[in-house]
Amino acid sequence: MLGLLAGSSLGQVTLSVGSGSAAPGGTISVPLSVNSNGGTQPAALEWGFTYDPADFSSVRVTASATGRLVDCVSAAQGQQLCMLSGPTATPLANGTVATATLTLSNQPSGTTGDLQISGPLAVSPVGDALPASGTGGSIGILPPPVELKDLTCTPAIFQGPGTSGCTVLLGGAAPTGGVTASLGFSSTGVSPTMPTELTIPAGASSGNFAVQVGGVTAVTTIT
Repeated sequence: MLGLLAGSSLGQVTLSVGSGSAAPGGTISVPLSVNSNGGTQPAALEWGFTYDPADFSSVRVTASATGRLVDCVSAAQGQQLCMLSGPTATPLANGTVATATLTLSNQPSGTTGDLQISGPLAVSPVGDALPASGTGGSIGILPPPVELKDLTCTPAIFQGPGTSGCTVLLGGAAPTGGVTASLGFSSTGVSPTMPTELTIPAGASSGNFAVQVGGVTAVTTIT
């Protein structure tokens, strides 16, 4: 990878990766940033990404710094070695130099997935080694989205005027903040009275609402 020449330089180069959150099976992009504190700006970087393969099914890195490319190779399961360099020795400015795109596995091991930086190396424009350190990031794993499983109304057939009690059933417990379901109807010749939305609180898997129908003169279907 990088050929480092002996040398000394004041200051410390810090590589850091951003944090964020995504649902299982989802994708999130986080920045890889460089900061040189009071010393020579680096012209090239090398580092390792270490992560639990149970949490991330893939990690892809692309350069965002002008005139730079990123080359990553898999060193082992859950470990990649990356190098950011270019045809010129122009110093890298502090800020984002690359973007890591992470794809979460369908069944992560916990509620967070860590992306650590290991063995960071930095090289000055003249080829000197610069002191370097790395700070990893953490990806919060969101609960999978809760889907509507069923809608039932009892009685399903009745003579108006009357009221039917309906239940919305979710495929799992509602997450923190609850779930709001939009309600509506389609019918001919009758306009039922019912709420336009139903909020199912966190931890609950169902919610109830009522449909009121006035007098009708013929058999009518409401969906």
